[in-house]
Amino acid sequence: MQVTKSEIRAHKRKIYISVLRFLLIIRKIHRYSKKGRSEKVRKLAEKNVEIFYRLGPTFIKFGQVLSSRGDMFPQEYIDKMSELQDIVPPAPFEEIRKEIEEEYGRPLESVFEEFEREPIFSASLGQVHLAKLNGRRIVVKVLRPGIRRRVALDLGAIKSMKFLFKVLMGDEFYIMAQRMISTFERSIYDEMDYRKEARNLLEISGNLYSREKDLRIPGIYMDLVREKVLPMEYIPGIKITDVEKLKEKGFDLKSLASRVVEVFTTMVIKDNVFHAD
Repeated sequence: MQVTKSEIRAHKRKIYISVLRFLLIIRKIHRYSKKGRSEKVRKLAEKNVEIFYRLGPTFIKFGQVLSSRGDMFPQEYIDKMSELQDIVPPAPFEEIRKEIEEEYGRPLESVFEEFEREPIFSASLGQVHLAKLNGRRIVVKVLRPGIRRRVALDLGAIKSMKFLFKVLMGDEFYIMAQRMISTFERSIYDEMDYRKEARNLLEISGNLYSREKDLRIPGIYMDLVREKVLPMEYIPGIKITDVEKLKEKGFDLKSLASRVVEVFTTMVIKDNVFHAD
């Protein structure tokens, strides 16, 4: 999605103060971290989480990236930023309907037998709805309407403010931030193309099914996959962080954690293709 320089300048004015606050908080965090004042660091990190939520989808995703950068931030900051949940209010159903119908070129009802208006999950880039296809319950992932334009504006504004990183944070932080922003830009645009996600999931499935007999991976309805729509097999489950529910179901948490690490490490090291979630 291309946006003009004047649009980026206007958007920059809207978010400038928030980005400046974020950087000033980071400066304080590094200062307090050197003094060992962990509680101060945690409180400041909470303020950054609030800023990212207020700035919206792109920054929520960016905050999640920051939570993995132990080379740039103290552990107390990392711990708090890792609490950033990829959950935002859902887009209105009529906007979602429009996106789906534009992708397929026909009415929603002619694609799916049923399609629930309320999503079961709403994230920064897309949301997930239950539906029915050929008598089977499935889930349909739909890209959030207007998200490509919003990401383009946010990234354009961030890149135009990189001088602030250098002035306020110094050369070392500036260089690392440049690299991180560049990597983030590539990954977020990839993430907004569900055709790529579908192909990657098929490759992951092929790799894992050849050796991991205890795993179940959702099937993809490839004939209905579009850039903004991803229909998948519906497999109910328990979130890995819902420890109490896992205990109720009788899972051995240590064995489960070990299995997750084993599978993920194999995907990264052996297959070189992995699902980051």
